[in-house]
Amino acid sequence: DAAYVLSFSLVMLNTDLHAASVRDRMTSDEFVANNAGIEVPESLLRSLYEGVKAEEIKMDEGDLYESELITFMGARKAGWLDKFNWTPVPLVKSQWHRLWFVLNDGCLYYFQSPADTDDKPPRAII
Repeated sequence: DAAYVLSFSLVMLNTDLHAASVRDRMTSDEFVANNAGIEVPESLLRSLYEGVKAEEIKMDEGDLYESELITFMGARKAGWLDKFNWTPVPLVKSQWHRLWFVLNDGCLYYFQSPADTDDKPPRAII
């Protein structure tokens, strides 16, 4: 439980120290007092405070999109479907295309192939 509480406390500290909307910043003493209920040495808490104060915790930009990939790994249904591409332009033939569809969380995503779900955004979301 201590690791969970400390992790959450560090996220809250990061927000408190670096969010523009926060006027009264948490002090090192307040951070230590907030974590008095977990068995972590005071010296470690103060060191963590100074580290977060010196450098904001930020996600790498590439990690911000990881959740899109996870969505497709736990799909409720996935498989090939034929999609009709209709065109109103004369002399341009409407065609059927076989595409890989993924149903998850009430959304239907489609891709060119199953391999595309690993590293490409969906072609469309329905």
